This record gives sequence, structure tokens and C-alpha cells, in this order.
Amino acid sequence: MLRKLAITLILLALFAGLAAMTLEEKRDAAKELVEKGAKFLQENGRKKAFEAFSNKEGEYIYDEFYIFVEDYQGVMVLHPISGKLNGQKVLDVQDPNGVFLFREMIKTTAKEPYHGWVNYMWLQPVSGTVEPKETYVMQVKGTDEDGDYQLILGTGFYK
Repeated sequence: MLRKLAITLILLALFAGLAAMTLEEKRDAAKELVEKGAKFLQENGRKKAFEAFSNKEGEYIYDEFYIFVEDYQGVMVLHPISGKLNGQKVLDVQDPNGVFLFREMIKTTAKEPYHGWVNYMWLQPVSGTVEPKETYVMQVKGTDEDGDYQLILGTGFYK
């Protein structure tokens, strides 16, 4: 019980810092993180990038921001916070308003300019309520030791 309370207080402190950020600052931070992750992926390959994206002490996870990776078949390749999603088909996941959010991410990144914003409702883990979430997604293509890849990198924040 005490551990759960301590974790909740830590999360509240983290989110309090983000609450002080303006919407524009959150958008800038999300876009910057995804662009930084895309560059790292293209320069270092999937294995190193996925390790870096999963490192909870690293530079790709902070406050409520983290990079997730989806493929164009609708499979969650990497979710550093909810590892149970890794390898799961997420195409049919809907928010309470019927938005197929992962399909929207695929649509957004499949056409020029190959990046953009997706808005949906999602469970906010600290408050336990469903809240609006905005996610920046970007298509990343490349070749590494395992061959060619075409992936979607994203991160989001609660509004």
C-alpha cells in the first residue's frame, strides 16, 4: 500500500511539471523527441535504437514522454511503458469515441509529409480517467543489419 502511494506521488510530481508546460511546448517536446529518435534509429539500427528507447533511465523516456514503435501491419513493435503490447496487433484498438487510433497513425504517416498529429481519448494512468491525448507520429525508413524497415515512431501527451 505504501509503495503504491509512493509511486502515485512520484507520478503526480512528474505530471505536475508537464502541466506547467503550454500546449505548444508539449507539442514541440513531442516532435523533438520523435525526430531525435528517428535520427538515432537511422544511424544505429533497430537493435540499438530499441534498447535506447526502452531504457527508463535514458534520454528517450522522461516525464510522460516515451517513444513507441508501430509497423504498417498494425503491430506494436515496441512500447517501453506497456511491454505487454509488444508484438500485439493493435489495428482494432478504439478509443471510447470509436477512433481507431493506430489506424489513424498509419494513415497519417503513410502519405506526405509522412508525419503529423493524431488526437484520441486514452486512459490517463495517474488520474484513472479517460482524457484527450495528442500524439506526434513519423514514418521512418531505413536499412540495418536485419534488412529494410519502415516503421512509425510516436510519442504523445495528455492535454
